[in-house]
Amino acid sequence: RRVLDQLREAGCVKVHFSGGEATLRKDVFDLLAHAASLGMKANITTNGTTMNEERAARMVEAGTHSVSLSLDGPDPASHDALRGVPGAFEKTVRAIRWLSRPREQRRARMKLRLNTVLTRHNYRRLPELVDLAAELNMTEIIPMPVDERGAEPLNRLTKRDIRE
Repeated sequence: RRVLDQLREAGCVKVHFSGGEATLRKDVFDLLAHAASLGMKANITTNGTTMNEERAARMVEAGTHSVSLSLDGPDPASHDALRGVPGAFEKTVRAIRWLSRPREQRRARMKLRLNTVLTRHNYRRLPELVDLAAELNMTEIIPMPVDERGAEPLNRLTKRDIRE
């Protein structure tokens, strides 16, 4: 809270909570609410796997400006394979639905953004992901590059992939 106060005093108008998994902080809702009370746009990135209905309502009540959720494929097989976590797709989609309900009930202006890491394994399925984002009432889709190093990348798009 003290750091948020200092940031606001320095003229900061937007703050972004990310991780690892930012929702693992026990005080994350308090921090989001405090930032919003200072007039800052409070944003958070999450994979949604720790979300439940109560936490979703608290996220909206905190005055969160935007929630970016990570979804890397339009179905469980593609997403879970990229994340390496069985069941992650279902948990993230469920979190998006939980966040949508209190947002709509309170007519909150909170944005729901979809972060998608584009890889050579999922880029062809981007149109399906766009359809899913529309079905889930997402506000935006943000394609992100895979963070991979090395001479022979396993996941990064190649020049050939990009041309295709």
